[in-house]
Amino acid sequence: MFKGADMLSSDRIAEILGVTRETINTRRKGGELLGLTHGGRIVRYPSWQLEGPVASAMPALMDIFKDFDPWAMYLFLTRSNPNLDGVIPLDLLRAGDMQSVVDAASIYAAEMA
Repeated sequence: MFKGADMLSSDRIAEILGVTRETINTRRKGGELLGLTHGGRIVRYPSWQLEGPVASAMPALMDIFKDFDPWAMYLFLTRSNPNLDGVIPLDLLRAGDMQSVVDAASIYAAEMA
């Protein structure tokens, strides 16, 4: 999971976005990018957060999950969800159904609180 092809290093995501690695770190800390840590200092960024319909939903989702570990958001997006009839939220986002995912994320976060 953490070493998958869809997990980008700070250098790679900075290159894609045309910014510095420091900017990426600032955006992660500011809740603008989903960055997952492992082993203390290693950070990886799911590439799918840059995809058109997914990217459009990220600000709302980042706000919903702002008080949680980033892994909670990652797991929410990549696992089937009973509030979405067992569909994986990321699949719905890719299909353009942002509102259903945002609604399910709100329920999920409320249940975790």
